[in-house]
Amino acid sequence: MMKDPAYDWTRDLDLSGEISKGDNNRNGILLYRGVSSFAHTKTQTMMYNEALFGIAIPNGFRSGETAHWNMDDHAGSDNYSVFTSWTTNKETARYFAKGVSGKSEGVILSKRFKIGVNAIPNVSETGKRMQENEWLIFGPVIRANVEHIKP
Repeated sequence: MMKDPAYDWTRDLDLSGEISKGDNNRNGILLYRGVSSFAHTKTQTMMYNEALFGIAIPNGFRSGETAHWNMDDHAGSDNYSVFTSWTTNKETARYFAKGVSGKSEGVILSKRFKIGVNAIPNVSETGKRMQENEWLIFGPVIRANVEHIKP
């Protein structure tokens, strides 16, 4: 747990590991995003097809959607926000890449982001409770590395 006196709040999010090594605002923090081929909506199909090309677009940016900025709502499954979800934990990304059944093909995207510029930790109550080491990336992401995952 870390107290941030400048903002008078405490975060339980583990910021050790990658974030403590070197100059992360020069080298960035390595984050992962798992996307499954299992889709029961048109949006999920689009997300997977985009991920195959190293692209991640926030659902709130899609045509006809109203985007929100609420981290807690985003972590609580209302992902029609201005963010995409990423994690510092590759196994968490692998879990999402395999889908709800754990038997789907998928991809893991990876990319380095500038902390506080592109990447912010989800410090919301729901984000902390989910324990996914979630980081939020504002806006579309392009040119991410793509790793194909088999069930």
